[in-house]
Amino acid sequence: IASSIMSKKIAAGADAIVLDVKVGSGAFMKSLDEARRLAATMVGIGKSLAKRVTAVITDMDEPLGYEIGNANEVKEAIAVLKGQGEDGRLIELCLLIASHMAFSAGVFSDVGTARKELEGILLRGEAIHKFKELIVAQGGNPEVIDRPGKLPQARFRSELCAGRSGYIQSINAELVGLSAMVLGAGRKTKTDTIDPSAGITLRKKAGDYISKDEVIAIMQTNFDDHALAAEYLKRAIIIGDETVAKKDVVYEIIA
Repeated sequence: IASSIMSKKIAAGADAIVLDVKVGSGAFMKSLDEARRLAATMVGIGKSLAKRVTAVITDMDEPLGYEIGNANEVKEAIAVLKGQGEDGRLIELCLLIASHMAFSAGVFSDVGTARKELEGILLRGEAIHKFKELIVAQGGNPEVIDRPGKLPQARFRSELCAGRSGYIQSINAELVGLSAMVLGAGRKTKTDTIDPSAGITLRKKAGDYISKDEVIAIMQTNFDDHALAAEYLKRAIIIGDETVAKKDVVYEIIA
């Protein structure tokens, strides 16, 4: 795994590399020890070739952000770049990785300075302006930035209610991923086609309180039958009586 990941980046000519090493139910690495070994191996490969490499080990026990699926995640990314993102974990990870990348690339003298400057870039609207330039450069329609309705839209929207009141104990990212795949947002085999309009919108995250009649998730799909996707989601979201502290998104940084 380490050689496969690093070979592509080194072959592309990268001198500075920041790796987001996921760990948890929705990641290939299920345990922190496995993630540490993978991160350390990749950093070691890079350093042996005089590359500046940083590995950030991050939590993937629950989905990062509220949106799952291509169009959904683009919409959420636009909100973050506008400084309007709702998920603090997503915003924190974006800023942390960008700060380490800007520092490793020599743009700033230290990570702290990079973080401060990048926060300013978000607040001043420079980040979303740059994203617009990237869309135009690739022949896309920049109107999606202010008119997200121009993104692909699924024919069906199905709401899933909590069913009981309580605190969300956990949201299993692997099961959410299976639900999204059934809706058309992922591939079961390499020949499957991904539907960019399919996906899931979460209304709550682990640690939040929810009432039994509240909508906990919305499924978007072009398939008539949503039953299996709903079953995966119900299994993924555990609700209990105990309060749960929200987990930090970053476990460790290895450089």
